Amino acid sequence: MEKITDLLVEVEGGGDTGFHQQVWIEIIETEAPNWQVGKLRPTKDDIAGFVRRRGKCGATPP
Repeated sequence: MEKITDLLVEVEGGGDTGFHQQVWIEIIETEAPNWQVGKLRPTKDDIAGFVRRRGKCGATPP
């Protein structure tokens, strides 16, 4: 969460460290068919394809 917060401070807060105290991140757990990122609603096939492509490029989760 810290990296997400840092990113928001940089992008939305213009790097102002005081903005860091105003950033709230809310995670709402939902069943897979209801997943959404912004306006994108990825299907199971979309997610599986992303995972396959990510593995091919050598990226590993943190």
